[in-house]
Amino acid sequence: MKIRIDEIIVPDGFQTSKPNPLKMHCVMEYFLANGKVDRNPIVDEKNVLVDGYIRYIVLLNAGVEEIDVDVIHLKNAELYQGRHK
Repeated sequence: MKIRIDEIIVPDGFQTSKPNPLKMHCVMEYFLANGKVDRNPIVDEKNVLVDGYIRYIVLLNAGVEEIDVDVIHLKNAELYQGRHK
């Protein structure tokens, strides 16, 4: 599913974390070579980012306005919560 990147809500847990510089570099290199990220960021049905924060940052910094995301239902999203706290 495609959504505008500015519609994604980034939880505080992601915003206060420091992304791994090597992973950021690898995701950026893949994006520059292929024009897309290797996997879509994952959001819940309310557009809250659940996984893929580094990919989100790379796309945001690249100025991409609309991105592909995978949507999971809240019941499944609960499994991801706490991973980045």
